[in-house]
Amino acid sequence: MYTIPTAKPKTYEITLEMVYEDEEGNEITATENVGIPVEQVTKIETGDIFVENAQVGIEATLSATFYNRGRTDVGNMMVYIEGEGFTVENNRTFIGNFKQGDSQTYEPMIIADQSGTLSGELVVEYEDAAGTPQEIRKPFEFQVEEMMMEEPMPLEGEEGLPLEVED
Repeated sequence: MYTIPTAKPKTYEITLEMVYEDEEGNEITATENVGIPVEQVTKIETGDIFVENAQVGIEATLSATFYNRGRTDVGNMMVYIEGEGFTVENNRTFIGNFKQGDSQTYEPMIIADQSGTLSGELVVEYEDAAGTPQEIRKPFEFQVEEMMMEEPMPLEGEEGLPLEVED
């Protein structure tokens, strides 16, 4: 048996009526109800994760996009970041119901505590059409530079700037 692609995930009930004869030719009938569970594919995908221009102690935006490419909606979707060497502002984002064919962007602010290559995991939690909790973890890395210190402008008369001379 096959289902149509738009069938809602649930258990469908069909009734089977059987008619047959025994060895003596007596007609026998029976009726049975059969439940057929239909499940559709749940497919949440995460695009690339970007963190641009990360410097120690300065906010940088992380950007990730999600796509529901499955054949069913998902519910109670929550997205957040886990990792060490950085903190995340507005980390947990509740998306709620994520409809089939939709996309969503997640953009929290990251503040790095140290320089170098930092790594973390993007975590997506949701409930599939059957109400079963699911979790997706996508690792990512990003480069963090030391904070750029602006050099103070030299004052007049200091090295680099000529003194103004009045005529």
